Amino acid sequence: MKFDLYKERVAMEVETSHIIHCYKDLLKFLVGFNDQRIDVGAIVVYADDYAKSLGGGSLPSFGKVCRELETLFRSVIPVPIFVVGLKP
Repeated sequence: MKFDLYKERVAMEVETSHIIHCYKDLLKFLVGFNDQRIDVGAIVVYADDYAKSLGGGSLPSFGKVCRELETLFRSVIPVPIFVVGLKP
């Protein structure tokens, strides 16, 4: 399995295209954690206001990803995941 960036048991994914790709990344973090290849994951997405200025909707944003992690995926994904929101 390949991550966008990987070093010292930390995996990072950068998503700027569609929110659906974030779910794939979360599953990759889960598999890497279960295989004992990673200790933590990080996902880089748009900051909320920047995503909104670009049209929002289906773009991955900090708020969307955090909400999904705190609700839908809380009991499913045990790996710690840092979420970073980028601004221009």
